[in-house]
Amino acid sequence: MSITDYKPARCDLCNHKEFRVILNVPNISMTSDDRIIDSGLAKIECLNCKLIRNGYPFTTDELKMHYGTKYQLGRRATLSEPIFFNDEGAIPRSKVVFDWIIQSLSKVGFANPKSILEVGCGEGSLLWHFTRYWKECRSYGIDMNGDSVKKAHKKGLVVRKGTYKDIDGQYDLIFSFAVIEHIPSPSDFGLVLKSHLRPNGLLLIAQPCQDYGSSDIYFSDHLWHFFSHHITQLGKRHGLHEILKSTNNEHIRNFSLHIFQQRGYRTKSKEIISSRLSIDQTITKWNKMFEGINKWLSKNKKHKLAVWGLGQTFTLFCAYTTLREYSLLMAFEDNPERYPQNEFPFPIIRFDIRPVASDHELVVLLTFKPISAIAQKLKESSISYYSPFEEGM
Repeated sequence: MSITDYKPARCDLCNHKEFRVILNVPNISMTSDDRIIDSGLAKIECLNCKLIRNGYPFTTDELKMHYGTKYQLGRRATLSEPIFFNDEGAIPRSKVVFDWIIQSLSKVGFANPKSILEVGCGEGSLLWHFTRYWKECRSYGIDMNGDSVKKAHKKGLVVRKGTYKDIDGQYDLIFSFAVIEHIPSPSDFGLVLKSHLRPNGLLLIAQPCQDYGSSDIYFSDHLWHFFSHHITQLGKRHGLHEILKSTNNEHIRNFSLHIFQQRGYRTKSKEIISSRLSIDQTITKWNKMFEGINKWLSKNKKHKLAVWGLGQTFTLFCAYTTLREYSLLMAFEDNPERYPQNEFPFPIIRFDIRPVASDHELVVLLTFKPISAIAQKLKESSISYYSPFEEGM
């Protein structure tokens, strides 16, 4: 297995040295797998191409340890994968991502591949959908976390342990979801994946995107933070033609999806995109949200406190607000199976089975903007709640 050091001295996209510091949080930060760590956060912006990168270096051993043995997302996904909700009901995250990818591929006329490869497939939740959709296709995956690979094998998937540098063979479609932001050199990542495309093959990359203000700017283990045009530029650098760009997905708003084709087989490009936020607007937005939470918590010190939603946003709030200083009576979760009860010092229950007798003393912090069905439940319960996402954010 091959992996390299991450060195922030130069921008990987344009090789420029000069930068400005856009975030500097001492002593505490969070990782993308929902851990709060006693390490500061530093993010810097290239003064030439405006690509944002982590300000701290990471050694090869640190990266191997973080993603190869410590990473928690695979363990949680084994219990239950993340779920999105709309007014029609619950949708597993892998199904949301799969639908987005398939719809995007259909728009560029791609169908019936003979072989596909997912890079960074984890425990195989997304790859599993592809094996059911293209039953005659040879579907493969690769991931550097050994535990995740074993779990993928239990699903009957053909997955092996390794990084993108360990790929062999040629494929009609290579895709990665939420991977490139972790790679020490995104440029090398694109170049290697391109080399494993069959003639007329497609490369699909989807990742957190700052066009609409992704909170991943606060993740200490994300090495790169892209606007959608940065991924477009990355493809151009390697002679890849972007034939579709999609942003602002209904459920995964802060991601962008890009489909590339080798230039010799160019088809008409499609772009689905709207206006963007600047990185300064994004940081201001989140800092105001953190300030709002602190003020709300301070006003409700005498009340019993609960939280609804224990995902990444909960960890984000614990890391960058005073929430971690408060004792929670309970947490409400629509997907409680994802969190072992011994992981938190408070009970995790569904909102519909809460203890009614204590409702008049309870205040609830929402880690999401409530859909109409949840807003109605809260209204009917007469429970006081606060969602920082409802204050024009």
